[in-house]
Amino acid sequence: MPTTPPIANPSAFHAIFVARQPIFDRDQHVWGYELLFRQAQGDQIARIDDPDAATARVIADGFALGSQGLAPEQKILINFPARLLLSRSALALPSSICIPEILETVQPEPAVLKACAGLKKEGYQLALDDFVGQPGYEALLALADIVKVDVLGMEPATIIALSRALLRSKAVLLAEKVENKEVHDLCRACGFQLFQGFYFSKPQVIPGRTLSTGNMAKLQLLGQLARDDYDVGRVAQTVTQDPSLSFRLLRHLNSAAFHLARKVDSIPQAVAFLGGRALRQWLLVATLSDMGDSDRGQELFYSSVLRGRFLATCSHRMPRPALSEDGFFLLGVFSQLDALLGQPMDEILPALGLSDVLEQALLCTGGPAAKALDLAKALSIGDFDTAARLLLYLGLPPEETAALHAQASLWARALLDAGDGA
Repeated sequence: MPTTPPIANPSAFHAIFVARQPIFDRDQHVWGYELLFRQAQGDQIARIDDPDAATARVIADGFALGSQGLAPEQKILINFPARLLLSRSALALPSSICIPEILETVQPEPAVLKACAGLKKEGYQLALDDFVGQPGYEALLALADIVKVDVLGMEPATIIALSRALLRSKAVLLAEKVENKEVHDLCRACGFQLFQGFYFSKPQVIPGRTLSTGNMAKLQLLGQLARDDYDVGRVAQTVTQDPSLSFRLLRHLNSAAFHLARKVDSIPQAVAFLGGRALRQWLLVATLSDMGDSDRGQELFYSSVLRGRFLATCSHRMPRPALSEDGFFLLGVFSQLDALLGQPMDEILPALGLSDVLEQALLCTGGPAAKALDLAKALSIGDFDTAARLLLYLGLPPEETAALHAQASLWARALLDAGDGA
């Protein structure tokens, strides 16, 4: 794997699966994240509504992992069932960052209202989840700073009517489960300020649009790097001819994290230090980072690299891995090229010359590697029930896999925070 600066020890998070879903503002900047997590217990993934799983410790550990790399102004939303609201467990988390999210299953009973009012006095903002204007929730609505509306499958007329009613409150409106641009644009026009959903990770394809010259060159470089017999000398020459890549590679190697006795001041020296395999993976990551020059693109970059690192490290634990470690890394980092480039995957892949197994998995047409990619996708969106079934299918132990996912998350975050693609 690529040589990278050391990261925080993830041992404290060994039994926690964490999914971090970005929340965007009206300008498509990342406002914050919702954290979803489950605890791995032995050979199972526990449900978060299990009284033994939804503990303050799980929430604290999940927050510690999920808040890695958070910008000072960004917020974290965490689901709080009634039992945890009443226990005042939120007080273990910083009020400047954490926003407790009151689940739709929480009844507006006097004890709950008192607990919520107490959190407000302690400086916490509150979010009300899945509100659809149901009667009896007026007191909770009055305490909410953010109201989340699940717009999946909701008729446009209902979205318009509900937003008009909610705009009379002082709460910020957050549209969740936004699946496409049309729904996003409707909610934006209706006064929603925040947006959450899988629309950001879907290709925004414009008919007739072709790849820019710069992106075509990057795609050609990715194709060179994806070859099993890739030419190290040729790729090194490509880096030498690219001032930006050369500068970033040398800056990366000469950073304090590597404690080098002598400064690396040429690309041939960098190649000799890294070796062909590490150079290839550094360039894969750096090139992918260049394709994501917006908040949305950086989120796609982060989740793609997380998938690649996670699948590569899992490959050694699979009884019958369908790909090599490098192959699984490619599978993860290429899994969202369509969203990064705004082109259908079947139009991108011919330029890469990948193996049939990789192509089948990336095109979601099945094949032996597809289940592994499905696992990475399920964990990224917090679909833990599907993840549990896939772990069983792949023969991966949940607790060890949770540790690998935590390590991959920290590793990918370190790359993104470094700002140079490696």
